[in-house]
Amino acid sequence: MSSDVMLQVAAVEKSFGGFQALRGVSLDVAQGQALGLVGPNGSGKTTLINVISGIYRPSAGHVRFLGRQIGGLTSDRVSHLGINRTFQVPKPFGSLTVRQNVDVALSHSRRSRRKAEDILAFLDLAAMQDREASSLNTAQQKLLDLGRALATDPRMLLVDELGAGLSPADLDIVAAKLNALRQEGITMLVVEHLLGFLAKVTDDVIVMNAGQEIFYGKLEAAAEDPKVVEVFLGG
Repeated sequence: MSSDVMLQVAAVEKSFGGFQALRGVSLDVAQGQALGLVGPNGSGKTTLINVISGIYRPSAGHVRFLGRQIGGLTSDRVSHLGINRTFQVPKPFGSLTVRQNVDVALSHSRRSRRKAEDILAFLDLAAMQDREASSLNTAQQKLLDLGRALATDPRMLLVDELGAGLSPADLDIVAAKLNALRQEGITMLVVEHLLGFLAKVTDDVIVMNAGQEIFYGKLEAAAEDPKVVEVFLGG
């Protein structure tokens, strides 16, 4: 493994009974890179994120972070090693305040140098820190989800459809936040359907279909790749 590779996924498979969701997926994410992960529904994107983050144990293959095998570790151990994530549908502690949600995440972190007030200020949530999380709109809840991930001071973020359901203005705000985090040196694997948003925050993309990688490269080149066109447009 190259010295600049932060995350290595090697021939990973994941089966649920007789259904094989991942079929030998391999990818490397370099230190400081933002790699996009795109594909139709059911292509295995979120399953892969769940394997990397410790929600699922891989059925076969290896996942290594900074050279250490992490496939099969629990989510809390993966987080303590420096990987955290957002979710397609944010699930904050609705009865807790915005500030309390971040404080809970901070209390479970072993390595965070961040402070709750700094996280909330960065995400433009400071003015609503005393509101119950359940009262936030979709964009605000997604930012809070990102804030809870940041509370563990991750070296790598797994960003699962953070842009879904957001307005164009909110998408621009979220893209700016992710790019600012990249400037801090945080590495990212970004799952997204919105290609315009993906173009703003990633370097290269991997296109998946039926649990396999079918393309790696620039987003512009993906649009001209025959396999990608067939998957998205039916030929």
